[in-house]
Amino acid sequence: MATERRRSGAERRTLVVLGAGTGVLFGTGMAIVLATTTDRAPIWLAVAVGLAAGTAFGSAMSAFFARVWTRAGGLRIARAVQHALRTRRLPDDADPQTWSELLDRQERDTRRAPLYVLFFAVLAVLYLVLALAGTLPDLGVLPWVGVALFLGFAVYAPLEARSRRARISSLREQIARRAAESH
Repeated sequence: MATERRRSGAERRTLVVLGAGTGVLFGTGMAIVLATTTDRAPIWLAVAVGLAAGTAFGSAMSAFFARVWTRAGGLRIARAVQHALRTRRLPDDADPQTWSELLDRQERDTRRAPLYVLFFAVLAVLYLVLALAGTLPDLGVLPWVGVALFLGFAVYAPLEARSRRARISSLREQIARRAAESH
């Protein structure tokens, strides 16, 4: 089972760098937002909130990617699948049975696109309510930025799913050709 295997050193290092990098970026952004949107918070509080938010966000991103990589069978396989999807070309040493199973998993994930649309649409509505209510005047245009961002994600998700389905189909055709050639 994939969840029972130990992470390689490269996977652990990548997760640490990913977590630290996203944490620093997110935390710095939070500190800047807090420091610039309110005149009541001292700068040390903005930095403390940024550090806490960055640590939480970085940890969450590391956990998310660790789960994705575990489900894919490891970082090496996850990268190979993403490279194949991006280039629409199977690796030369691709085993048809293994890759068929990997592509099945990708198709299952792609079928979840409507859930992503719903999730981002709900977030956009929540930010819209925040923006229209004006209950947090210190935030200025930030709620509107959230509305635009989450609406953009809601529009992007089905477009990406459609594109991914086409790339998966292209890779499936290559698997079929290789299987026919080997018989």
